[in-house]
Amino acid sequence: MGNSEQSAEQSNAVTGKKKRSPVERAIVWGLIAVALLVVLIEWNARAGYSKTLAALQERIELSDKQNGEAFLLDEAKTMISGFPLGKEELTNKGKRLQYHWFSLFRSYDIQLTTDDEDIVLALKTEAVPNEDALPQFVAPQNQAQPNKPPIAAHQLSLPDKGLDREFKDVVVMSTDQLDSQVDELKGILTREIVRQALLIGGRDGLGRKTRDASLRGDVKLVENPELFPLQLITHINRNREVSIDLILPFKTELAYRWNSEPFTLPEEFAFEALVEHSEALSRGGFVEALQEAGYSGKAAEWKDESDLPEKTLKQIKEWSFISQYTVAQDMHSAIAAEGESPERLAMLARAYANLGCLTERLMSPAHKVLKARALLYAERLTDRCEDSPWSLAYRAYVRTFVGRHHSALADLNTIQSQAGEGDGKRPLPEWLDLIEAYCLYKPEVLEKATRDENRKYMAIYLSALQTDPELDAKQAMSSYETLLKLEPACIRALDQMNDVPSLGNLSSVTGERQYELWEELFEKLQAGNLPKIPRDHIDAHLAFLFKSKAALSFRERITRQMKSSDSTQHEPSANALGQLLQEVSYLLVCRKMRFLTDFFSVNPDNQIELHESLVAGHPYGPYLKIYSSIPADVEASYKNMFGSYDPNELEISVGKLITDSYGYLQYEDYMQLKDAAVNNLDPVFYDQLQYSRFLVKQRAYSRNLLGDIARTMLEISPHQPQTIAMNIDANK
Repeated sequence: MGNSEQSAEQSNAVTGKKKRSPVERAIVWGLIAVALLVVLIEWNARAGYSKTLAALQERIELSDKQNGEAFLLDEAKTMISGFPLGKEELTNKGKRLQYHWFSLFRSYDIQLTTDDEDIVLALKTEAVPNEDALPQFVAPQNQAQPNKPPIAAHQLSLPDKGLDREFKDVVVMSTDQLDSQVDELKGILTREIVRQALLIGGRDGLGRKTRDASLRGDVKLVENPELFPLQLITHINRNREVSIDLILPFKTELAYRWNSEPFTLPEEFAFEALVEHSEALSRGGFVEALQEAGYSGKAAEWKDESDLPEKTLKQIKEWSFISQYTVAQDMHSAIAAEGESPERLAMLARAYANLGCLTERLMSPAHKVLKARALLYAERLTDRCEDSPWSLAYRAYVRTFVGRHHSALADLNTIQSQAGEGDGKRPLPEWLDLIEAYCLYKPEVLEKATRDENRKYMAIYLSALQTDPELDAKQAMSSYETLLKLEPACIRALDQMNDVPSLGNLSSVTGERQYELWEELFEKLQAGNLPKIPRDHIDAHLAFLFKSKAALSFRERITRQMKSSDSTQHEPSANALGQLLQEVSYLLVCRKMRFLTDFFSVNPDNQIELHESLVAGHPYGPYLKIYSSIPADVEASYKNMFGSYDPNELEISVGKLITDSYGYLQYEDYMQLKDAAVNNLDPVFYDQLQYSRFLVKQRAYSRNLLGDIARTMLEISPHQPQTIAMNIDANK
């Protein structure tokens, strides 16, 4: 009885627990439904956001690659998953779209920015997804991760190296490939005209220090950077319409972007029009863009007139690249400290023109950077002086040394049409008729001027520049010797002597005369703007009677100290000058190796080992072994070169590296090297002449191609004998 009663009580108790009122049941099921709804909402938000972000990032990476197809807004909209709330608004440069995936616990937002043509420019996200994100929607490696800052589209593949915080107020620019569909406007100089205009905007428009990746050694990149260089890409379409994109990536926020108003170049004098438009931007649009990007400062005061120091007036007549480098540094310093003036601009343009011409035989694109600066500062001068005959004379000078002889003659004709007067304050330069004689090919005028004490420095240099060993080897050698007697530190004159294939001559210019040249270069350095450590070493060296320190180890030490200098006092930098010293070393070593192997058939391996440390760090340094006696080393050198060369830098001046690679590289790889160099050609006399001779030496060309080059040379330099000879041959 007791047990049955107890069981009944337990049964009733259980029965009582299971029974809930309708209200209680509604609450329970309601909570379950809410929980399921929350899970569904969170699932939708996380899954939709993750899938969308992965798709957008992958597509943006494709568009960021070279020749990548533009990422249009309509395509981006098809990648949106998970039913987000969307908001679209117009900006002054395009559109901004905001997508928000509703979540109770986290923020899932993606922002897209487009230009006025609906091309996606940037992506930004501030989401902080769970670490255990859904497996099927795992983000790629560069997708936003927990506790990561916002990411901009062009920062999805940020390089590992960038800039230290110390460069916060320095305008630093990377080198980005020119995007041009116009054959005659595809080269390095064309690219540099626009790039250097931006740097001038920072340097002279805002008074900021500048550093330029196109000058090897000028920009030092570090791991784990805080900052990144400016990126500038110039687009020129088939109709010669130019547009410019400026990007400043940031590590923790959306990249700054600026787009120029498009402008169209005329068919005739398109190159000069590009210089004119770019120079105008350096005083206007580029300055405003840099200010918007966060750079501050102001332009130097303008002065109608200024005096030049005797040191500058002396050094501008010295045909050594170090002297011209020093003049450029001194003029930049004077402008920053005392103000910009016609005299300082004119001297700056001349120094850069001389510097570019003196270094154009080095295996470096630096000469194009320097020539672009010369063209822009000459254009700045004519704008400041309202195209006065005096200012046009300096622009004609620059155009002559750059290799745009027809446009130099156009300036000279304008001067003559204005009765050859100066600008009221300044007489026309004493060298003006010598520039004209060079462009019109009147060697007798130059020869006569070599006997004039005040003008012989210019006449002798222009005579040497005009002579051609392939047309008259004897006359060329005489001109080079005369120039070296006038200026023993002229690397261009010494190197041009290598074009005369005489055993005695080559033995001399690749041997003892190289050592003599370096002694002269050290003296020029002593008179320049050097950091303390290399200056002390050079002072001690030049004071030493027997000069035993002139060995390779001393050159290497000075070069290394210059390249690694921390001095930021001057523009252009001591680092870039150190790199030019190494460029000289590399060129001279290559000449020596070629002489030993091609003329003497001497085993060069010991010489290669001896010089390797001297060219260590040079982009082409490892390829010194192309002269090796070991075929496997030669082949390995060429394969390494193909794997590491920079297509933004390769020029016809390294033609032997390209030509001799034939047989060691696959044909497709060889053609890729050659095409990269050809794509970097500019419509200037030196480039076109070297290209024609490169093709002839290869014996792989068509008469139509040589005819095209001949016609180009007729447009840019109609009076030079090489132009006339090529056109006679093309018209046979």
